[in-house]
Amino acid sequence: MAKPAAIAALALAARTQSDPIADAALRAAIQKLLDQVAQRSLPQAQIESMVQTAIQKVPNLKSRLAKIYADQGKAGLEGLFHHAQVYLPTRKLEQWVTA
Repeated sequence: MAKPAAIAALALAARTQSDPIADAALRAAIQKLLDQVAQRSLPQAQIESMVQTAIQKVPNLKSRLAKIYADQGKAGLEGLFHHAQVYLPTRKLEQWVTA
């Protein structure tokens, strides 16, 4: 799993209500997680498993992402999870958030 600091940042960002500042904090926390994943040079399946686990385990994260998905659709998820070195298929993100 990712470093505890990245998970703690995700948990903190997921606790706040949705607004532009909270959404920016959530994006920053997700990017921190993805940065840490990128540094580890993991296989794609393991990257996806780590992110899926974070979405499922971090309190309120899934519900925040589901709200963003409901409000903004695929573009909202793509914007949050866009990373230069880590690719996460949007279809999988949608499944994890809506399951």
